[in-house]
Amino acid sequence: MSSGRGKPGCACMSRARCLTPTSGAPMSWTSPPTGASRWPSARPDRRRLPTMQPLSVSFWERRRPTVARKFDLAALMGDVSNLDTPEIVTQQIPLSQIEANDRNFYEVEDVTELKESIELIGLKQPLVVLEVDDTHYRLIAGHRRYKALTELGRQSAPCVVQRNLTETQEQLALILTNSTARELTYLEKAEQAVRLKRLFIKRREEGAELPGRIRDMVAEAMQESASNIARMEAIDKHLVGEWKRALKKGHINASTAYELSKLDKEAQKKLKEALSDYTAPTAKVIKTAGEIVQDYPFAPLVCPELSNSPCTRYKERAAMVAAGTCPGCCHECDHTEDCPALCGVCKNRIAAEQRRSEFKESERRADEAYQHSAYRQAQQAIMKWVQDERLDDDQSYTVRTLRSTTNLNRRTWFPSLDSLFALADALGITFSELLGLTPELPPCTSEWHKYPIDKPDDGETVLCRYGHKGNFRVLIYQDGAFGEQLGNEFVSLPFEVSYWTRAYPEA
Repeated sequence: MSSGRGKPGCACMSRARCLTPTSGAPMSWTSPPTGASRWPSARPDRRRLPTMQPLSVSFWERRRPTVARKFDLAALMGDVSNLDTPEIVTQQIPLSQIEANDRNFYEVEDVTELKESIELIGLKQPLVVLEVDDTHYRLIAGHRRYKALTELGRQSAPCVVQRNLTETQEQLALILTNSTARELTYLEKAEQAVRLKRLFIKRREEGAELPGRIRDMVAEAMQESASNIARMEAIDKHLVGEWKRALKKGHINASTAYELSKLDKEAQKKLKEALSDYTAPTAKVIKTAGEIVQDYPFAPLVCPELSNSPCTRYKERAAMVAAGTCPGCCHECDHTEDCPALCGVCKNRIAAEQRRSEFKESERRADEAYQHSAYRQAQQAIMKWVQDERLDDDQSYTVRTLRSTTNLNRRTWFPSLDSLFALADALGITFSELLGLTPELPPCTSEWHKYPIDKPDDGETVLCRYGHKGNFRVLIYQDGAFGEQLGNEFVSLPFEVSYWTRAYPEA
């Protein structure tokens, strides 16, 4: 089979799959004759293609897809000059002859950075003005530049002059030139979408050819999706002024504003009053609060404990409120412990109070045990020894800290065992004497015992010295090994104990 082109004027590269007939007319699919084969006998495994019959040209033309006409913004603008071309002609116009456009709704307040830029590198973009008469002009684009130049004391500015614009064309030029000059706030975009919609409708009424839906044309002009334009229209139409100001200040985002716009104005005002201290409610909070206002008025809009959250689990309490067994808010209820619809805030508060109570009781028992413990007796004995005049010249951290300690408790800092042994050596006494051993404490007759020559009694708790650095630790000796008791189980530890003694402070 040849690999060249099938027929003159055909773009395909295979004869077998060529769909262009020699006559040039379009082809239709038909079934092949019975027993006929389009493939050589050497290729019996290949699939068969049906033969082709010409279709009429009229049928072919009827099957051509219809291409929708695109929205032509330039045609809509009419005589407005193309401001993007490099051949823009400017002229110097005194600022005193230029007036601000009262239809401008874009932010022009803060021009500090713009003034600094103009002073540093000059004005990079000319103003766009509409000629009113020979000596009067009205701004179309450049309100922030105009304000900056005025505050800098400039007398004139380069301008692109537009002439003979209709009112609609002027407003379109105002919007479309300002929308590309800088980053717009969401409110500015929403206002822009609403105004563009009105202007497009007006231009259509004036006879301009505008194919398609107005919303789609607005979306194309603003480079936004049609759904986002719909959200902007809803926010502009239904959001009350208090929340619009919050959106402008950045206290809420577009998603929150859209959720608010779904509520009636009274519900929005109630939410604004209830959430006045909560400066950044999320869309989820607004959705929940709006549901409370409209369907569950017994639940508080703002939790008494959490100022940034509405009430929760109000749906589960609705039946109990209707039956008169629930006040509506868990913070006003006296039997919250067993309530099946208890809100998470109260549940966490009750659990936290219970943990605090348990901790307080455990601390009380520990303090009571400490007052009668051998550890406290050892502390008192050490504090008495540290006042000995033999240590007056000792400026070590241990001595200075112990002498400055006035209140003994179970959390009072005490030196390590190494420091205590060093302190006993400095006093010239034994470790047992430093601890103030009394008949109530286990006697230490032979002081330190070398292990494994001498071994403690099985199950006895002793103070051990282990490791090549001479660390100390209280351990239990059991079944020929030293370890600790973890719950009901004895766990041996891999310490190389070298010495042990029965003289240790009990914790």
